[in-house]
Amino acid sequence: MGDIRHVCIADVMTPNPKTIAKEALAAEAAHILDKSLCNQLLIVDTDQRLIGALHLHDLMSAKVI
Repeated sequence: MGDIRHVCIADVMTPNPKTIAKEALAAEAAHILDKSLCNQLLIVDTDQRLIGALHLHDLMSAKVI
């Protein structure tokens, strides 16, 4: 990538990231990650506000998968 000091976030971000509700079960998160071939989900509240992020490694550390 080289010098990132002049790279605009809009040029490198995921425009429509996968999300999951904070009340969802870990098994559902694992299913979404597997089905969508991604390694991270953004956690949203009932108003669709971002409250956290879940990485595949988080599920592995918790021995969910």
